[in-house]
Amino acid sequence: MKKLFLPALCLFLMISLSGCGLMEDAFKAGLFFGLILIVIIGLLVWLLRFGAIALIRKGVIRFQE
Repeated sequence: MKKLFLPALCLFLMISLSGCGLMEDAFKAGLFFGLILIVIIGLLVWLLRFGAIALIRKGVIRFQE
């Protein structure tokens, strides 16, 4: 479920931000904006995971059970 939430959210934002058809190429602009948004969010998630794994390996972050 977690893996499907972010793509579904981005698809919803991409469709809702595509414009209402009053301007020419509004859908294409919304599509490009949505794709850029997906890439940026994906990059941020990847960097946060990479940084967290590096900090855990160095021992800076410890989980107590």
